[in-house]
Amino acid sequence: MVSTTLKRVTCLAVLLCLCVAAPATVIVEHVGATDPVTEGFVMNPSSTSVTYGPLSPDGSYGVDAWMVHDNVTGYATGAEFRYMYNPSSQDLADMASMGSKLTLSMRVVGDGSPVTPCIFFRFKSTTRNWQLTFGSEADGDPILSVYGGSVYTLDGYGNGYHTYILDDSDADGDYDLSVDGNPLASDLVGVAPYPTGSTYTPDFTFGSGDKNSTGCANYSLVRLETVPEPATMGLLIAGGLGFVLRRRG
Repeated sequence: MVSTTLKRVTCLAVLLCLCVAAPATVIVEHVGATDPVTEGFVMNPSSTSVTYGPLSPDGSYGVDAWMVHDNVTGYATGAEFRYMYNPSSQDLADMASMGSKLTLSMRVVGDGSPVTPCIFFRFKSTTRNWQLTFGSEADGDPILSVYGGSVYTLDGYGNGYHTYILDDSDADGDYDLSVDGNPLASDLVGVAPYPTGSTYTPDFTFGSGDKNSTGCANYSLVRLETVPEPATMGLLIAGGLGFVLRRRG
């Protein structure tokens, strides 16, 4: 006859497997050559001065993507062209309690492009703004600028597609930045709104964000997701083990 303790341990093991396997939950994402508008984003603002559309695939790179090419300058004729998703209050609550991850996979089009807000990726909560803008060196290596922070030249990365991740899996409110799996910066706190005491309208946005400069990029993946919160799992597991040990005692 199987002991009661063994049954409890078996149940706990199953529970542990379920917790560890708990998947991330995608809030919104753009994938490949699909029109972002059909995936939950809105154009805000839209402009006929910007070239946009599917690439299936993106030439010799062999990657399906969505291009946003802003080649027009000047406040009279230039344009902003952004794809935006406004997280709901429930989205923000889930991100704060569970943790979140922001993923961007794209390539800068054109070597020797200055860092520009015409190639940008942003998440704003009500109190903080995390924004990345991009350019490239003459040899095609990407240049990445963190809003309110440092500028990074990614020597040796080349002019292909790269994956940038802002990770708050520990749900502490700060993001760690990596490129192609390589850590680049940690504990990015974001930029508070101005004036002090004001708030942002939350958004998750990519595309061209400036009228008076140019920049071109092809986006193969843009994702906002919540992730299983490790602390919650740990408490659940510890509680279960404590229950077994108390019963055995």
